[in-house]
Amino acid sequence: GYWLNSYTNQVFNWGLECEESELLSKIEVDNFENNIPEEYRVNQSTEQGFYLIENIEITGHTLDENDLILAYNGNILTGSVEYNHDLIVLPVMGRDISEQTIGYIETGQKPILKLLKNSTGQIINLNIDLEPFRNLLVSNVQALSNNNMNMPSGYVMNSAYPNPFNPVTNISYGIPQDGEVSLNVYDLQGRNIILLDQGLKTAGNHNIEWNAQNYPSGIYFIKLTSKEFSQTQKVTLIK
Repeated sequence: GYWLNSYTNQVFNWGLECEESELLSKIEVDNFENNIPEEYRVNQSTEQGFYLIENIEITGHTLDENDLILAYNGNILTGSVEYNHDLIVLPVMGRDISEQTIGYIETGQKPILKLLKNSTGQIINLNIDLEPFRNLLVSNVQALSNNNMNMPSGYVMNSAYPNPFNPVTNISYGIPQDGEVSLNVYDLQGRNIILLDQGLKTAGNHNIEWNAQNYPSGIYFIKLTSKEFSQTQKVTLIK
């Protein structure tokens, strides 16, 4: 196969023998464009996986075709698609060598899915244990919902990924009930060098990205703290 990068809206058709191409008219091109708002469009990557979603159930909401399904890696948007009542094909972009994909999902990580209600602007977390991302993945997803089947039964701080890292790593944690939490990074001297997350958090799973571009190589400690829980893990920054 071939990979094409274009800075204009163009669609090419090749003959069976790949001897010639045909540039479709602008009117024809417009028929291929979707209605995803600019702020929810994702830069194309040469690393792509596809999640085929058969059904979405949102308690208290009726879905329409102007709603969006969004995929995140931490706080970075890596995929988006308009909702439809048939099969939803969600492309998720992975990290490649280009700068425009910094922070995108990497092999072995799982995207976080959310629903954007177009009529209200509300963003709803969708609970599903997805297959880990890899390039050219095609994964069938039976159903997405906003129920609590994946709600953490207790406080948990998952291992940062990747670790060692350069310069971005992702930290995820889960809390069983709404509460105040803080997520801090300390150096070997015990100095608090950055506050990654703080405040009242809703029960569920949360993901934070730390970009350590401005910090020197070395060992750091990430500490999650709440009224009922405290846990620290070691990470290594290698530049």
